Amino acid sequence: MAAAGRTGWRLGLCQWGGLAALAARAYPEQSARLLGVFYGGAGIGIVLSALLVPPLLASGWRGAWAALGATSLVCLALTLRTLGRLPDRAPALPEGEGHASLRPLGFTLAAYACFGVGYIAYMTFIVAFLRSLGAEGLITPFWTLLGVCVIANPFVWGPLMTRATGARAMALLMLLLAVGAALPLVASHPAALLLSGVLFGLSFLAVVTFTTVITRRVLPEHAWSRGIAVFTSVFALGQVAGPLLTGLAADSAGGLRLGLGFSAAVLLVGAGLALGQPARSLTTSRAA
Repeated sequence: MAAAGRTGWRLGLCQWGGLAALAARAYPEQSARLLGVFYGGAGIGIVLSALLVPPLLASGWRGAWAALGATSLVCLALTLRTLGRLPDRAPALPEGEGHASLRPLGFTLAAYACFGVGYIAYMTFIVAFLRSLGAEGLITPFWTLLGVCVIANPFVWGPLMTRATGARAMALLMLLLAVGAALPLVASHPAALLLSGVLFGLSFLAVVTFTTVITRRVLPEHAWSRGIAVFTSVFALGQVAGPLLTGLAADSAGGLRLGLGFSAAVLLVGAGLALGQPARSLTTSRAA
């Protein structure tokens, strides 16, 4: 149920991502940072959930669930005026041009599927892993810090995404995610656990941002929404498979440690795949 809900959210977000790509067109030199701010807004939700859920759970999970829904509606209302200023559709297909091929994005799409599996496995089981270490008191600070780092990520990674060729930025981000996922396995000190949250918070939605950046670089403008939709669909499949595969691993003799190790390994494979993205597919296309 939870995985299906997250998948629906991602499929809806592809339309918002298309709007964000069109909005960034007005400021091409700042496009990576602007897109990062858009996706980094999820950090606000993470911080709010970290602060709201623990006290609300005292009255039962239903009240906490309803409060999160109400908070989401308030945040949505704050965006409506700005959304009304954006175009509601992508440019029409230019006369005489066929659909743009997505083949140049092959390595990045494969890497993004690995990201979907590895990222959601960590996010699903890290709280249970902290509990297994007896670190219940660290859960709220951990989740809050992770959310704050999500908000900060566009200001940290914006310049790299603008300048890096190929998918090197994506490879670096996924390498940091792999390190963040593996860190709790080798060190249980609170500082190491919090550093894991910092690395993950700074990097995981930056990967999502990069898929929009690379789509704008490789594909013509009329194909941006299609490219973002394909990225989102690939990620959604990985996001559904991730908890299932990691859950099977965690239910085995290896327990949650094996599940987190699986997450780190898949993210590392994704980093390697991202390095295979040809730089020429970016440099020979229109700039972001």
